Amino acid sequence: MSAINNITLVGRLVRPPERKGDWGATFTLAVNAREKVNGEWQKVGHFFDCVAFGKRAEALCQYAGQGDLISVSGSLRQRKWEQNGERRSAVSIAVDDWETVARKERDGAAGGGQTPAPSNQGRGDYSPQDVPF
Repeated sequence: MSAINNITLVGRLVRPPERKGDWGATFTLAVNAREKVNGEWQKVGHFFDCVAFGKRAEALCQYAGQGDLISVSGSLRQRKWEQNGERRSAVSIAVDDWETVARKERDGAAGGGQTPAPSNQGRGDYSPQDVPF
């Protein structure tokens, strides 16, 4: 059986993506989860380092900003190195694809919230109540 290395996450950009020369961009994605802590469910944040390459990195830097809710798909990559005689490693997500789910309003726009994701206009007449799940 061959190994499968796929991951898909939806979360918010912690800060704007950082361009790294002409090869790509790095960014951190914050993802909320619910975990049981001392017998009670609490919202906990997890932070994932991501790297995008080529045209995907260009588009990410151009169109995505801090606080935007985005979806990323890719694979896990592990870096290993030695520092002060200790072996170290870090896991990051190599992004194959990304898309904006919702943009955070910027530049003091009225409302102070986030812009909703695009509507289903032109994709058929249905409402959320019509979806069976």
